Order: sequence, then C-alpha cells, then structure tokens
Amino acid sequence: MVFENQILIIDDEKELCFLIAKNLEIAGYMNVSYASTVEDGLKMAESLNPDLIFLDLNLAGASGLDLMRQIQKTNKRVKIIILSGQGTHNYVHEVFEAGAVDFIVKPCGIDKMIELIEKHIGGESNQQKNQGERDDSTEKGKITKVLFFDTLATFISVAEAKSKYLKGHAERVSKIAKEIGQSLGLTRTSLEILEYSAILHDLGKIGVADAILDKEGKLTDEEWLVIKRHPLVGSNIISKMRLFRLEEPAIRYHHERFDGKGYPEGIDGENIPMEARIIALADSYDAMTSKRPYRNAMSGEDALKEVNKNKGTQFDPSVVKHFLTIINK
Repeated sequence: MVFENQILIIDDEKELCFLIAKNLEIAGYMNVSYASTVEDGLKMAESLNPDLIFLDLNLAGASGLDLMRQIQKTNKRVKIIILSGQGTHNYVHEVFEAGAVDFIVKPCGIDKMIELIEKHIGGESNQQKNQGERDDSTEKGKITKVLFFDTLATFISVAEAKSKYLKGHAERVSKIAKEIGQSLGLTRTSLEILEYSAILHDLGKIGVADAILDKEGKLTDEEWLVIKRHPLVGSNIISKMRLFRLEEPAIRYHHERFDGKGYPEGIDGENIPMEARIIALADSYDAMTSKRPYRNAMSGEDALKEVNKNKGTQFDPSVVKHFLTIINK
C-alpha cells in the first residue's frame, strides 16, 4: 500500500533524517523529504506544502518552536510533531501552547512515528493492514528486512566514515564470522542472523565522537565509558525494529567475555549467544590486525598467538578451534 501524504522531517542530525525517511518509505510513505538546516527546512516547508512535519525542538543555533511559528504563517493546515531529547513537562506544555499536535521523545521507534502519522493525517499503514507480510518468516517480510538492512548498513558506513581506522571493519568482521559459523555447522537461519549481526555490531558507534574514535593515546575513564556504551546504543536502535529482534542479542553482547569479565552485563560462557561469541573473536582479530590510532597493526602470526592466549578467558574455546582451522586452511 502506498500513501500520498507529503511528510517533511527537519532535524540537524542528517543521518537520523535519512534513516527515518528510508524507513517511512519502506512502510509505504513515498513522499518523505528532509532538511538538516533551519534555512532548508523553511524553504521546503513552503515549496512542498507538507501535510505533516516532524520538527526537532533544538536545532543548531535555532529554536524549533521559532521555526514552527514561521512555518505556520504560510501553512496553517500543516500538522507539526515536535521531536526532542528533552521530555520535561515544561517543554511539553510549551510545545502544545505553540501549536504542535504532538510531542515525541528521541530516540523514537519508527512504529511510533507511523502511529502518530496515522493519528494526525489518517490512513492505514502497511504495519496494520498487512501485518503478516511484515513478519520476517514470509517472503515479502524477508524482502522488507533486506530493505531495512540496506538502510542500516548505510548508517554503518556513516559510522565508519567518522574514523579513518574503521573503514571496511564491519564487512571484514562479517566475512570472518560467517566462515566460523559455517565451520561450526550453524543452520542457515543462524548464519543469516550471524551475518546481519556482524555487519551491524558497531551501529552504536554512530553516537561516539570522532575525537574519541581517533584519539591517539590512552582514553580517559569518561571516554572509555562512552566507548563501552556502544553495544547498548546499537541494541537500543535495533530493538525498535521488530524484523531484527533475532539479531539484537548478538549486537548487545558482542563485547562479553567467556570468563564473564566483559561488558555491558558481564555474562559468561554459554549464557552469551553463540552469534555474539563468534563476532567477539572476529571483531578482536580484525581489530588486532588493523592499524588503530593508539598502535600499529599486529602481524597475523602475533594476532593468532593473542587469540590462543585468550582461549577460555576472552574467547569461547570451541569458536577459537574452528577459527584456527579456517586460518590454517
């Protein structure tokens, strides 16, 4: 089902605008545009004459409420929904006083945004009308999942572009992980989950500052805490998308250790999902053999010694065994 409603997103986080727009298109809303500056937002609001606008409350150097008032001067029928990371009662009251029809706190799931679109400008979404088609067990559901994945993979490229040391990391990790999974004899479904999870494992790094990712020298305690949050950030993003519910645990736990001394939750052994245990090794091996801002790349031989050294502590011994078999071949 295709919807003709004209929707505009105005937010200074350009990558977030792109992700929202693509996901709305997948849901059937084909006329979705976005602007990442106040000037572009005002121009597009006038030229496109949208039915609904998602507008960030705190734009760079400007107030979303001020922009909303300017838009309402030329388009009195448009429905404006405010996006904000500041969900206080004071802000909510001010938003509705200014004429917004709704308020949503970031980060927000695409399902919630679709719900608000339906509430304020009508229509029935694919999610409601064709729920079965959106299930990832159906052929059409699989196509939808691939489309979602392509959008998320673009986000990964954005995250990797933030650091000259991360380029190609996700793809290499996915290749290594898939070979380990095949050697372990994982089912076709598990291999698919593993491949998706491996590509998306560092999605949470989109929220890590470039200065931290490319810092030469030791991180401060505060900076290290930011880095350690990225599995949870990635997990939270993925958890909003029902089609990736099976991939979410691997993304969340790929920095757990077999001995329970990892993060974010310190789980151990077989309590860690197999896909996460595989990604943990593939991720570490690629990191060791790649140049990083704080050290040069290890040789393959030295990296293998490090893997063997950490067998049974950092890494699952069975995963190490199959990894070494692949390397020796």
